[in-house]
Amino acid sequence: NPEELLSCKAIASVAVGYDIVDSLDRQKGYSGVGFENRFYEVEKARRNAVNIISLPKYTVKGESYEYSGAVIFKNDAPVLEINPEQSLIYAIATKKLKNGTALVDNKEYKITDTKTKQGFSLDKRLEINMNINATISGDGKPKPQIAAVISELFMKSRLIGADIFMFGNMIKRKNPKLWAEIEHNYYDVYKNSHLAVTVK
Repeated sequence: NPEELLSCKAIASVAVGYDIVDSLDRQKGYSGVGFENRFYEVEKARRNAVNIISLPKYTVKGESYEYSGAVIFKNDAPVLEINPEQSLIYAIATKKLKNGTALVDNKEYKITDTKTKQGFSLDKRLEINMNINATISGDGKPKPQIAAVISELFMKSRLIGADIFMFGNMIKRKNPKLWAEIEHNYYDVYKNSHLAVTVK
């Protein structure tokens, strides 16, 4: 349970963590997705302009457990649970998947050479663009579906008031002066923002 793990004391997290980290590494070997699973990664995320952390969720079945998606946290509180398909696409959007395997519409695709770029402009509202370039092999055309899932997650994130794609970090990095001006009311700006997604 990601919420329980995140609330553990550091020493308890270490005691519990070996099997989880091993499982995460095996999952990463298969799908290419890396989560903030080690203590220093979580602490680094907590110091960002936007405090968003994603942790995997497992379902226990008998004496084994299987990956069943991810939970996204804002300021250490769970705000959104996403299924395995969404979590892999989320990993692409947040630059955590460069090469790996993704499941889209119950079809498996091999993804390589993934490059995700973000940009923004702010006039009357925050306009964000996300451009994803990837080589995808498999039977079908998953790119429109990938864009649709990202757009759907973005709409949910506006409703719950959580910048799950961490666009705030990008704004701070590219324009620190602007970030200083909007930081105090960033989520007022964010809830009226617009995202354009392109997957090529």
